[in-house]
Amino acid sequence: MVVLKAEHLKKTYWDSNQELNILKDINLNLEKGEFVCISGQSGCGKSTLLHLLGLLDTADSGQLMINNQIVTPDSANASMLRNKLIGFVFQFHYLMEDLTALENVALPLMVAGVNKKDSLAQAHEMLADLDIGMRLNHYPHQLSGGEQQRVALARALINRPPIILADEPTGNLDPSHSSEVLDLIFKLNEKMNCAFILVTHDVSIADKSQTHYKLEDGILHRL
Repeated sequence: MVVLKAEHLKKTYWDSNQELNILKDINLNLEKGEFVCISGQSGCGKSTLLHLLGLLDTADSGQLMINNQIVTPDSANASMLRNKLIGFVFQFHYLMEDLTALENVALPLMVAGVNKKDSLAQAHEMLADLDIGMRLNHYPHQLSGGEQQRVALARALINRPPIILADEPTGNLDPSHSSEVLDLIFKLNEKMNCAFILVTHDVSIADKSQTHYKLEDGILHRL
């Protein structure tokens, strides 16, 4: 089952009156539960592509479908789709500094209309599943980098979305914590059967994935 389909996506920027064709012709099918890595040099457009796939930015042309429905960031239900169907994990955790780990993870559920008590209960369970339940009442600045990314992962997964988009999720971690978080990501993909698209400049990470694409000259090449 295809959960996300991109057809002929194009994205162009202008810099000092110069046209930059960042994404020229992007085509991608993402199957339910599939783990896809997209590698490429820094600045090649990997983050731009994730923003298009996650409805955070609009393509100049082309079509994006999620669950067989054509969607754009301007769609009336785009905000709902992002919260319900797509989880995001970034290089920096982007946790709310004035909320505890538990409250950060519960937030997407409350935004979706789940009452506070049930949201906190589900967040507690998710954090326990990610082996960080003992830190649930700590604030982000009280957590290590690896712990912060575990909380960010829990937040991305709390609504059980079919799609997770991860942008260099270990880029700010030391090798030890990076390995731990990557192992956890692969385990979560298998356990929860949610599809992952992870972008990285590290080919050794991409080579561990089920499907590996290289973004080069604005086009995805399957390796």
